Amino acid sequence: MRSMDLQDILKNILNAADSSCFSPPMAQLWRNLAISSTKEDPIDRWEACNIDFLDFEENYFTTFIRHNAVFFFDPDSCCEAIRCAIAARKLQVHMQANLARQQSHDIPIA
Repeated sequence: MRSMDLQDILKNILNAADSSCFSPPMAQLWRNLAISSTKEDPIDRWEACNIDFLDFEENYFTTFIRHNAVFFFDPDSCCEAIRCAIAARKLQVHMQANLARQQSHDIPIA
């Protein structure tokens, strides 16, 4: 039996995501991660995967609030607060990735 390579694993994940094994937000996360995980540069891959998880969190929590709006005093305000928090976190991820890229280019060769 041969070991599975990354493309086989990603294909199986996408097939599972498309077969209703997951909720729609979770299926979308797996699809996005399958694409992001193929980035060759490790910094780009780290950044893309983190953004995928943040997109999932925003989608998950805002959907939860909308479906349970009766339990929230101001569901729109809650959703907006989540969107702002996620946007701030995405900015941090981008800044960390840009710093890592800059540092990788600034390493002096001895």
